[in-house]
Amino acid sequence: QVFASLIPLFLEAAKHNADATNTSSLLEDCKMSPDRIEAFNNVYMSNKTELQSVLSSTGSGFPHIVDVDWRLDYYMKNNHLDKVNEPTYLVTLKTEESGSSQLKDVQFACTVEQLQDMVGKLKDACKSMEKASQM
Repeated sequence: QVFASLIPLFLEAAKHNADATNTSSLLEDCKMSPDRIEAFNNVYMSNKTELQSVLSSTGSGFPHIVDVDWRLDYYMKNNHLDKVNEPTYLVTLKTEESGSSQLKDVQFACTVEQLQDMVGKLKDACKSMEKASQM
């Protein structure tokens, strides 16, 4: 049980970038003996960077959209039909993962109606965020 309770303590300390002073005061408040506090801090400080590295790679955060490129194509015909005459938007979202400076592209094609629907949903999401921030 002690081992199982120390794992979250190690992880939370690494997550919040706690130093030996922070962990010592927390463990003193929990009435832990000074020699055990010292043992905990020795193990924690020697493994802190590895823990933080593992924590940064196991996040469930979504990438952030930092830029958008688009272009309008007009399809006259395709392999199956002689006449299509349909405008199509090709959209490229430039995304950035947290902790990484590399940009990744997310590409998709959509019709005018699909693009209008997406824009409407994004506007609704923005309004919801504005309302939530005012609370």
